[in-house]
Amino acid sequence: MLTFLEQMSKQSEHSAHVKKFKIMFKRFADQGHAGLTSEMFHQAGTVGKLTVMRFSSGSLRVYCFYDGPHIVLAHAALKKSQKTSDSDLNSAAAVEKKYNQGV
Repeated sequence: MLTFLEQMSKQSEHSAHVKKFKIMFKRFADQGHAGLTSEMFHQAGTVGKLTVMRFSSGSLRVYCFYDGPHIVLAHAALKKSQKTSDSDLNSAAAVEKKYNQGV
């Protein structure tokens, strides 16, 4: 996921959005989700019992999940359509499964 954001930061059409993610992550760390609008951070969907959340900026998406009061960044992607794809949700769920297994 970090490699993806680094690659996107080198593309002029996405660099401002990557910078915005850094601001959103900092604001989330300082203020929690209350510091972000629903356009910036919201529920993307569910996989089984897992609720997948999403940070959004432009056409970039960062998927994550809660671990207590913390969030774990799990997956990043370019927006492909209005609907969140099952593959993006499943990628985040796979990271959550490994995370909980301690891998």
